[in-house]
Amino acid sequence: MTPDDCLIERTGDTWRLQLEERYATDVDELWQAITDPGRLARFMATYRGEFRVGGTWEAIGSSGDVYCVGVVQVCDPPRGFTTTWQVRGEHETRLEVRLVPDGGGTRLVLRHDGISDTEYGPGWHVYLEALGRYLDDPIAHAERDDAWWDARFAEIAPAYEPRFTS
Repeated sequence: MTPDDCLIERTGDTWRLQLEERYATDVDELWQAITDPGRLARFMATYRGEFRVGGTWEAIGSSGDVYCVGVVQVCDPPRGFTTTWQVRGEHETRLEVRLVPDGGGTRLVLRHDGISDTEYGPGWHVYLEALGRYLDDPIAHAERDDAWWDARFAEIAPAYEPRFTS
């Protein structure tokens, strides 16, 4: 995946992002990786809450503070989910994730509507790459690698900046 692969659309005062990535794993395995709190913590963040329709969740930052909250609106295991997404201090947005069988693997389609912070583009990009690293070698990537994430974000963020100004 490259920054050019990310669909970025202006929708009024906000943006819509859509990223797709293919993983060499089946739908059930990918579903578990993106919905099980213990597995999410290995490549994204610590989560707590209930992953069911109407369930609320919280993402915990490295400082131990809640930085993002949401309410699950649609939960269709193992095909996908939709949730509200609200980072502290920002307005509520909508995140939709779909899993589609693709030959011997699975395509993850992530759509985030209503964002106003342009860092979501490179942020989601790096999280999807981190997910791939984790799936490719769960033992070597058993813990989130913040230094790798920060370096990768810094590397690709400049390629996303002009996409949000055009």
